[in-house]
Amino acid sequence: MKEIVPQPVLRFRGQSPWDEAHVSIRKAIDRLEAEAKRLGLARQGNAMAHFIDSDDLGFTFEAMVPLAAAPEPGKAYGEGIDATLSPGGRSVIFPYEGANDEIDNAYEALTAWLDDKGLVSTGRYLEEYENLPERGDDPGMKAKIIIFLK
Repeated sequence: MKEIVPQPVLRFRGQSPWDEAHVSIRKAIDRLEAEAKRLGLARQGNAMAHFIDSDDLGFTFEAMVPLAAAPEPGKAYGEGIDATLSPGGRSVIFPYEGANDEIDNAYEALTAWLDDKGLVSTGRYLEEYENLPERGDDPGMKAKIIIFLK
């Protein structure tokens, strides 16, 4: 287990149907990276997606790009973008390599692992992308799946 410390980020909140998950997250991260560049904000770390809520049709997420420091107050951000802190708390972290289209299998295995260890998730999940390819079926994705615990 690890304590995740919140860090300054640019954030975009979005919704997506499941069949457009990869494209929605990729577009949101690209938008945030362009906004950080436009504002001259120094990046520090890997882009992330925080999964807020889901149902059978889709999910709500927050795409985040970590910053070296919190932006000065009064900055004007692009539509739907703000500056905040990333989620934090007690968590377990699992590496994932493979196509984003196959990540559901990893989550199922992780849920079984948590049950086996007697650990309870808060229902909050964070994916930190070391490499997020353009296509969801590209097996070159590298990520950390962070599961926050009660």
